[in-house]
Formats: sequence, C-alpha cells, structure tokens
Amino acid sequence: MPADCRCGPTACDFADPGAHADPLLGLFWPAADDPAILPVRASAAPRPGPDTFDLLKLPVAATILREGARERAVIADGPRHLRLETSGDSLTRGPVRLHYDLTDFHRLRARLLTLHRLEAVVRLGRLPTGLYERDPLALRWMNALAAWTMKQEGASQIEIAISLFGAASVDSESMERMRKRVARLLDLATRRIALAHRRFLGTAPEPSISAEQDRA
Repeated sequence: MPADCRCGPTACDFADPGAHADPLLGLFWPAADDPAILPVRASAAPRPGPDTFDLLKLPVAATILREGARERAVIADGPRHLRLETSGDSLTRGPVRLHYDLTDFHRLRARLLTLHRLEAVVRLGRLPTGLYERDPLALRWMNALAAWTMKQEGASQIEIAISLFGAASVDSESMERMRKRVARLLDLATRRIALAHRRFLGTAPEPSISAEQDRA
C-alpha cells in the first residue's frame, strides 16, 4: 500500500513522499482529449478477488481527482504513467470490479495498450519499461513541466539543470549552455500551460505549438 495516503474534498493522493517531484501526478485532463486514457465503470466488490482492482494495494504512486460523478486517476511508476477515467463507485474505497469501455474503434489500440499496462501493474506491482516506447518529445514536455514546477518553488536555472540532467552535466564550460537549455524548457512550459488554460476557458486557441517549436 502506498506509504502516504491523503484525501481532500475533491482529490486523493496515494504517492510516496519521493514521488511528489513528478509534476504529472498533479495534472488531469478528460478522456475525450487523450485516446490513451481508459474509461471504466467501477462497481464496489465485497471482498478482494482475482476479478477485482484495489488501488490502495498497489505499491506505486497514484493520485485521483474527483469531478462530480467521475474520478480521474493517474498511476505512476517512475517516469511511466497510465490514466483512468472512472464512473460508478470510487477507487478510494477498496476493491472494485472494473468494466472497460472499448467501444470506440478509433481509440481502441491506445486503450488496449493502457489496459495491458493496467494488467501489468496489478500483476507485477510495477509498470514495465517494455510497455513504453521512448518518446523524446514527450520526455521534453515532462522536463519542461518539471522545470516550470521547480521555478515556481524558487529554484534557479542552474539548480533546475542539475536536478534534471545531473550535477556532472553542469560545469564552468557548460553553465551558460545549460542556462539557455533550461530557459527554453521554461518557455515551452509557459506556452503549453497558457494554451491549456485557453482551452479550459473555451476561448479561441492560438495556433498549435508544432513539434519543431517544442524541440527548439
């Protein structure tokens, strides 16, 4: 069971203290915006069994956001994540039976991969690296968000660089280059957060940020 479990009126956090550096554990978006998010309906089970899922028993980090009758769940094992959007009974109350929504053929491949990952984390207690392709662009987005989070907490650009890339990567010769690298990450995070905010408010979005811009 996760070492540190906290619930508020609209959210629950089952993350180990060391997992709180992961900014993606605190970010949520609807399944309609991400084909990899698996929609499920949860039904409370009277007792654990081979057909039940118990989030509280997983030895990995997890957070849940409650939005009306739905819950959005993020399960994380280091840099690997999976996301669920649930209706019905709460995942925070113990074992449940999950009924999976696989009806959309356009999203079926992505949802089946998430289901495969969910099966693996239940069976193994971890998210195997073999179920995740290396995505340099996604890694850059994660680094940008992590840099932005550290900046909000008062970290300097050099402190951010050391945290993201290791102390060995920052020396007197590379310091200015690493400052510029962090500055680009912060700029990327600012632009993507602003775009997400505009979408949330329903205002007209600016032109989408291209992959080439994100790699700049």
